[in-house]
Amino acid sequence: MSRILIGCTEQDRALAGRLAEHFGEEARVLAGEELRDTDGALGGCRAYILLFSDEANRSDALLESLQKAIAAGVVVLPLMLSEAAPSSAYTYYIGSIHWLDATRGRQEEAVDLLLERCRALLEEPRGLPDGRRRLRRILAAAAAVVLLASAAAVWLRVRGGSAKPAAVGDRMTFGSYDPDGEGGAKPEPLEWIVADIDEETGAWTLLSARCVEALPYNETRVPVTWERCSLRAYLNGAFLDAAFTEEERQRILETELDNGTLANSFASPDGLGYNSFYKTDNGNDTVDRVFLLSNCELEKYFPNAEDRIAASLTGSEPVTWWVRAAGKGQDTAITVLPDGTRGYAEADREGIEVRPAVRIGMGG
Repeated sequence: MSRILIGCTEQDRALAGRLAEHFGEEARVLAGEELRDTDGALGGCRAYILLFSDEANRSDALLESLQKAIAAGVVVLPLMLSEAAPSSAYTYYIGSIHWLDATRGRQEEAVDLLLERCRALLEEPRGLPDGRRRLRRILAAAAAVVLLASAAAVWLRVRGGSAKPAAVGDRMTFGSYDPDGEGGAKPEPLEWIVADIDEETGAWTLLSARCVEALPYNETRVPVTWERCSLRAYLNGAFLDAAFTEEERQRILETELDNGTLANSFASPDGLGYNSFYKTDNGNDTVDRVFLLSNCELEKYFPNAEDRIAASLTGSEPVTWWVRAAGKGQDTAITVLPDGTRGYAEADREGIEVRPAVRIGMGG
């Protein structure tokens, strides 16, 4: 019997095979239809390595295999291969387990740590005295309670129940979206970064961890402000309806947005703000439920350029995304470039991504 199981989707079988080579006959890969045989493979198993990529959220067989491993008391070691937000089902089962992050060039480091943990498990003595065995069962039961409590907290946090406030920088899933908009693919769960917590109201400002799709700031290249642009209408209409359930929409607050010129200025390398230098008009203040960050909000929440870098739901490479502010000309808008610095582009430019923000109330 194999003491290490590696569960993955078919697209990650090659990587799983390379991991298995480190353990020889000690490891077995379960992918595709082989995942149905998890029950038969669990005898003598010490560790279950979950390779989590974009396809994992859509694999019922992989989720079922993971559930069986957890039920059998096997140690689960999740390896994150992409920045796709885990579905609520994965979050429920392993939300509190430390995920080994193999994204953004960290694969070698994460794999080394994974191998180290697996070797430690394999070297752990099996024949414990009865007293120690009972103690381990007690500790395992306590750990299970902690796991379920933590998972329940995450679930409550996402679904609107009361939970302890999160810290700025935490991530959570809220809503889901099909970037193709054709209804054929299963919508991707949306992962958000907690950018701010209002100490007075307890409301959270969330910025999507990934850009949801590529759209122009405005459909035509004419003088435009955030108040009048087509992207604002889309986010507060079609996107709001498509990405969130009725229950989730009820938790999204109306936000009074400061669209003034000074509020949207930021320090450029020459010491001058784009808006204060170019004197472009950002238009009237607005009240929105879904919006883009302004320049000053971007500076406040993400002062470091590397923290602004984001990929899209359908890719892994950094992309350019829109900011809620006019650029050099009235028919342009500010953008965040793939390296996290800022620029501007024509308002009707194709291929620039949308990274929405919302404010949500956390309920009781």
